[in-house]
This record gives sequence, C-alpha cells and structure tokens, in this order.
Amino acid sequence: MKQKELKDELMNLIDKKSQFEIEIVERYLDLVKTYRRLNKSIKNFGDMIEVRNGAQTFVKVNSAIAEKNKINQQLIKLGEFFIKKKEALENSKSNTNFADPSKFL
Repeated sequence: MKQKELKDELMNLIDKKSQFEIEIVERYLDLVKTYRRLNKSIKNFGDMIEVRNGAQTFVKVNSAIAEKNKINQQLIKLGEFFIKKKEALENSKSNTNFADPSKFL
C-alpha cells in the first residue's frame, strides 16, 4: 500500500480536530517508513552480514532484523488503536438509535 493511501485511510478513522490522534497517525506512518527501509536493507545485505574489525572478519546476524521486529511490535500496538477507531466508526454507522418500524405493526 502506498504511503498516501495509508495516510488517507487512517485519517478517515480519526477525529481530525484532535492533535493527539493526528500525532498517532504521523507516528504510525513514520514507523511504517522505517520498517520498509529496514526490510529493504535486509534484502540488500541479507540475514547475515560480514563484519571487519581490524584484522578480524566474522559473520553475524544483521541487526536490522531485531530492529524490524521491534518496529513490528510498535506497529501492532498502534494498529490496535486504529482497529478500535474503525470498530467505533462502523458501530456508529449501524446504530442509529431508531426503533425498527416493523416491530410496531
């Protein structure tokens, strides 16, 4: 999904007058950008990277993997906020608080 489409979707879920909720959207989008950059880095350099320290050379796990996992957890946590907002929006659309006229017949 493109960044603009994601932002539009998230902005439609929140109260645009709330600076707090706008900040949550911005943080989420920043985390998505970082996650994608880390993913690209892992694809370019691989799961294992070669490290040179003076005369020594050794192979170790790409640290971007651990960072990607941390970002993923943060995205999941912030995603819960948006899931709740979406559910509240859907409930407000379906709950009109009007009585069903067929029940009176």
